[in-house]
Amino acid sequence: MGYKVRLQKINRSANYTYCVTVPLVLVEAAGLAKGEEMEWTVEDKNTFVLTRRSPVPVKRRATTSEQTATRADRPAPPGNRYITSAEYN
Repeated sequence: MGYKVRLQKINRSANYTYCVTVPLVLVEAAGLAKGEEMEWTVEDKNTFVLTRRSPVPVKRRATTSEQTATRADRPAPPGNRYITSAEYN
């Protein structure tokens, strides 16, 4: 999923800079903190990659295949049953 941001120009008496604001939902999802160092990498004129300078450990999440396998091992809720792909077609 992508989030739209707008490039802002900040005029100062001696110079000017450009600023990109990171949406709060991304800051919270990545666990970013004020003052944290980030680095932009330009892959081409249309692709800019923002990377955290001090990586944090990433918790491993279950993949879709692991979730599906786990669901198949569980009994169906009372009154319901799981439909296999052969039954669906």
